[in-house]
Amino acid sequence: MDPTGAGSPTGEVSKGGFLTLWHVLAFGLLCRFGGLVVFGRTDFVDARHYREMGRELVASGQTDNFRYMPLYPLWTQLTGEGLTQQLADILLSLVLIWLIYQLVQVLFQDRRAALIAAIIAAMYPHFIFYAVVGLTETAFAVLLCAALLLLYRERYAAGAVLLVLAILVRPTLDPLAPVLIIVFACWVHRHSVNFAIGRLALYVLVYVVLMMPWWVHNYQAYGSFVRLSLGDGIVFYSGNNPMNRSGGGIHGVDVDMAAIDSENPDPVARNAAAHDAARAYIRDNPGRSVEMMGVKLVRFWRLWPYAAAYQGAATIIASLLSYGAVLALAVWFLIAHAKGRWRPLSPVLLFTAYLTLVHIVTIASIRYRFPIEPFLIAFAAVVLAAWSRRWPQLDRAAVRWLGS
Repeated sequence: MDPTGAGSPTGEVSKGGFLTLWHVLAFGLLCRFGGLVVFGRTDFVDARHYREMGRELVASGQTDNFRYMPLYPLWTQLTGEGLTQQLADILLSLVLIWLIYQLVQVLFQDRRAALIAAIIAAMYPHFIFYAVVGLTETAFAVLLCAALLLLYRERYAAGAVLLVLAILVRPTLDPLAPVLIIVFACWVHRHSVNFAIGRLALYVLVYVVLMMPWWVHNYQAYGSFVRLSLGDGIVFYSGNNPMNRSGGGIHGVDVDMAAIDSENPDPVARNAAAHDAARAYIRDNPGRSVEMMGVKLVRFWRLWPYAAAYQGAATIIASLLSYGAVLALAVWFLIAHAKGRWRPLSPVLLFTAYLTLVHIVTIASIRYRFPIEPFLIAFAAVVLAAWSRRWPQLDRAAVRWLGS
């Protein structure tokens, strides 16, 4: 199945060059081992909380941590924390390289572009960094990309399973997931409305089955039905309060939760109070809220990290040469190469727009942009493959190494 309807760029069967995906994966592994040496001792607060939450869930089946979803904390325990967890996350990062390769093949039927995308992903600094620091970014991106790949191949049941597992890592995807099912069924694959309703019902069934243990946990913990986690109100208020000037969500800098916490010891009431406070602030300060959306948009898509610890020249240069170049090429792809491909690309573009909107309404960070970057790399690779075919000498070298 070719969802683009375009076939290969030359209309011929693609032939392989010397370089294979296995070579790229081996290179990616070496890069991640290097990242382990450089970043492997980094210990983020969130990473510590994931491990603590995982220990509590394994020990008693319950946790006092109400802000996070359970799957990645459980992953930290399944993989043994420490070095073994980092090695497991490195393996997930290699899977992400493979998935990007497969997505380019499915979307564009272009082996050269797929290998270029894999090479970029193998040495991409953000991928290397998040592969070794014990955060949810890599696991979430793997589940999302795998789900989309399966949906492009019309494997709706397996795709639904992976979408729900992605939600159990990070709840951001929850409102969009059923919409993606409908978009794939009706728009990408052009099935009937009845077919789409059937696939949506299948998704709902998968959702209920996989989420049920978490719902039971939450009912036992809070005495009421909590569908996801209780961190969304905190995140919403963090981005919409009088203290916030940067668009981020650092406690004591961008937000002070002391009053809400002291007045609402119950986590469910606290989350609801934070939602109410954020909505009240937006209602009472509409101009400032719109201004902050612009600040958050810039921060979400900025070319290098915001945090002072990552403002060194080396970090900025590495970000500009990697993410900056990829973003520029991805924008050029949308301008010059996306014509005739809007239908198959619509799920990716919808996800990009949705995630951007979520974080300009709540809080922004380049960390939260991470799930979009595999698709930016895919778009950039298509542009580079097209450029490589324009010059005969470069094309001959590319054929030798990457294939036609």
